Amino acid sequence: MTTVSLLTASPYDGTTASAGLGGAVIVVMLLVYVAIMALAIWAYVRVARKAGYSPWWALGAFVPLLNLVVFLVFAFGEWPIERELHDLRSRVAYLESSGGHGQLGVRFGSGGGALQSTPPATAWPSGPSGSLG
Repeated sequence: MTTVSLLTASPYDGTTASAGLGGAVIVVMLLVYVAIMALAIWAYVRVARKAGYSPWWALGAFVPLLNLVVFLVFAFGEWPIERELHDLRSRVAYLESSGGHGQLGVRFGSGGGALQSTPPATAWPSGPSGSLG
């Protein structure tokens, strides 16, 4: 075969070497596509977990129109991790306003949020000599 006939031959008739090359290109492109999709799913799952959502939300990112809803929920909704942080901050504020003593004698100090162990308000029952036990 001449060079001109290779350039003008149809890749679909299966008689030229270019037919095998076309199949190899499709396979390589498919493998690259699968690798990119796997990376994207992995990244979406990581973001969903860090935000406190179920990893199943990642599948919504690949469904047309549902991906817009998932994006809007992630962008403008309150994340579960934010809700948990708000609850913990309100608990700490309550404990600090109630004299600084929580349950089991743990006092929340003002030194950068560090916990300080203090004896509870009511100590263990003591014996006649004042010692424990």
